[in-house]
Amino acid sequence: MRLVRKRNTRKAAPSDSVRYRREQLGDPDRDLSLLEHCATLWENLRPFRERRARAMRFVYGDQWGDTIQIKGKTMKERDYITSVGNVALQTNQLKKIVETVSGVYVKEQNEPVCKARAREEQIFGELMTTALQTNWQINDMPLMVDSCIKEVLIGGMACMRECYEYRDGDTDSWSDICHPNYMFFDSTMKDPRYKDMELIGEIHDITFGRFCEKFAKSREDVQKFAEWYRTESSPMWMELVEDVNDKHKNDELTFWTPKDKGLCRVYEVWRKESRDRYRVHDENTGELYMINADDEKSIKYIEAENKRRLAMGLAQGWSEDEIPLIHYKENFFVDTYWYGRYLTPQGYILWEGPSPYEERRHPYSLILLPMTDGQIVSYIHDAIDQNIAINRLMTLHDWMIRAGLKGVTFVPGDIVPDHMSNEDFAEQFTSIDGIIFYEPKKHQQKPETFYGHAGTLNLAEIVKMMSELMESSVSVNSAIRGENVKSGTAAALYAQQTQQSATPIASLMMRFGVFVKHIATLKLANIQKFYDPSRYEQIAGQLSTSVDTSKTDFKLAGNLEYDLSVTQSTSTPIYRALKTQILMEFAANGFIPPRFVFEFGDVPGADEILQRLDAMAQENAEQPIAPDYEDKKQMLTAPGSNFS
Repeated sequence: MRLVRKRNTRKAAPSDSVRYRREQLGDPDRDLSLLEHCATLWENLRPFRERRARAMRFVYGDQWGDTIQIKGKTMKERDYITSVGNVALQTNQLKKIVETVSGVYVKEQNEPVCKARAREEQIFGELMTTALQTNWQINDMPLMVDSCIKEVLIGGMACMRECYEYRDGDTDSWSDICHPNYMFFDSTMKDPRYKDMELIGEIHDITFGRFCEKFAKSREDVQKFAEWYRTESSPMWMELVEDVNDKHKNDELTFWTPKDKGLCRVYEVWRKESRDRYRVHDENTGELYMINADDEKSIKYIEAENKRRLAMGLAQGWSEDEIPLIHYKENFFVDTYWYGRYLTPQGYILWEGPSPYEERRHPYSLILLPMTDGQIVSYIHDAIDQNIAINRLMTLHDWMIRAGLKGVTFVPGDIVPDHMSNEDFAEQFTSIDGIIFYEPKKHQQKPETFYGHAGTLNLAEIVKMMSELMESSVSVNSAIRGENVKSGTAAALYAQQTQQSATPIASLMMRFGVFVKHIATLKLANIQKFYDPSRYEQIAGQLSTSVDTSKTDFKLAGNLEYDLSVTQSTSTPIYRALKTQILMEFAANGFIPPRFVFEFGDVPGADEILQRLDAMAQENAEQPIAPDYEDKKQMLTAPGSNFS
C-alpha cells in the first residue's frame, strides 16, 4: 500500500499571511513577486542615493563633478573650466565639519550599561554589563559607531545589522555596517521611531564559497547552487574580473545583478506578517503564552486538561466558577511578527522563518535624518552650496589674475636698431645687464611697461563671510572645533562658549544616541537568548570579588528584565585617576584597608604589589610570634596603615 503524505487541506485565511501567500503563488520554494516589490522599494530610494553620492563626492572627491549645459552640450563643471584654459580650484570645508561633529560624539567615549529592575538582582545587571561591554570591545564598536555617524552626517542614513553566528573561531553576537546603497525599506514611513515599517531588506554580494558556507546543508545543495550561479561558482572567474574600484557607485548599481560578476547576489528580506493566534491564560499557574489558532494539538491538550480539572473540582464539591481553567477561546487576536527570507535573483527561497531574535524583531538598527514628513536629507546638505560658492570665488579670482596685465611692455617700432631683429631686441631688453646700441633721435618715444589690476574683488573678506555662513548652517563654530582662544578672551567666557556650542547639535546627538542604544539593545537580546549558564559563569570570573559563582544561579541572567542605557565610559584616564584618588583618601582616613587602593584603583604595578603583600602576609603567618610582637602586628594591620 502506498502512503500518502498528510496535508492541511484547509485554505488559509488572508490573516495567515505566510500560508495565504504560498497558496496564491502556487510554488512554495519561490517568491519572485516579493523580489519585484523589493526592487520597487529600492528604486524609490534612488533620489536619496543620488543625494548621498553627491554629498560623498563633495566631502571625499571631486567638488566640480556637477553636470551643466553649455550650448546644448552636457559636461562636468571641471571639464568646462579646463576647456577654456583655466584651472578648477577647490577647498574642502565640508570634511572639517564632518570630522568636528563626529569628534563631539566620539570624545564622549560612551558604552552600554545594564541595571536589573529589581535591586536584589543587581548582581546580574553587573554581570550583563560586563558581557555586553566585552562584546562591544570584540566588535570594535567605537570604530563602527564613528563610521556610522560620519555616514549620517554625509548621507543622512546609517544602518547596522546584528546577528548571532559563528565567525573567526567564535560564536557570538556580531555587528555589521550596512551600505546604504544596498538597503531598501518602506518609502512611506512617517514615524521617526520607524514603528510603521512593514519591510526592510538588504542586498548581499558574496563569494560562492561564503554562499555555500551559509546555505549549503549537503553536497546536493552545493551542486544545485552551482547550477544557479554558473559563472560565479567558477574558481577561474576571479582572474577575469575587470577593474571594479567604483562598484559601489550609485550609477553603477542595479537591483538584479552585481557589477562584479564573480559574486553571488542574495537578498535578505524581513517583512511583517500576520497569523491567527490565541492568548492562553492558565488561572491555576498564572502562566500567559500564545498558541496558533490552527494548532490542533495544543487545543486538544487544553480541552482535555480543562475537562480533567472540572472533574477533579466537582468531585471535591467546588462550583464551576471556583475551578481554575485554561482560557483561550475568548482571547483570539491577529498577531503581527517579523518574518525573514533569503532569496536568489531567480526568486528561490534559501531560508525562511520567523525572527529568531528576542521580541521577534528584525536584526537592523536604523537612523534616518531628519525623517520629517518621511524625508531623508544629509546633515551637510545646506553647507554644500556655500562650499560651491567658495570654490567659484577662488576660481574666478584666479581667472581674473590670469587675464589681467602683468608687466606688458609697448615698444615703438622705430626704436629698434636696424641691425637687430625684434626678437633679439626683446631678448636684450628683458635680460639682466643687457646692452643695446642705437642712434638716438629727436622726440623719439621710449618703451613703456603697463601693469593691470585683477579687479576690486576682496577675496579674503568674501571667503570669510561664506565660511561663516557655512558654519552657521551646520551649527559648527570655533568653540566646538576646540580652536585656540583669542587673546583677551576671558577663560570663563570661553568655557561657557564651549559648553553652549554643542547646543545646536544636541538634537542630532540625541537621535544618534537612540540609534546606538538600539544597537546595544539588540546585542543584549542576543546575549540573553543565546548565552548559556557556563558562559555567564566564565564572565563572572571577572567579577569574582562580588559574585559567588558556587551559589549563583546563572540561568536567571537570561530571564531577567534590565534597563539599558548608553553612558560615558568609566575607563577614561580622568575617571581612573579620580577613582584612585578617592580610594587613597578613604585609605588614609581608615575607612578601607590600603590594599583596596591596589585592587580597585589604577596603580602602576598593582598586581606585583598585591602578590608581594600576600607573600609577606604568608611569611609572617608561618613565623612564630614573639611575645612582644602582638602589639606591632595590631599596629601594622590596623585600618589606615601601609601594610594591611
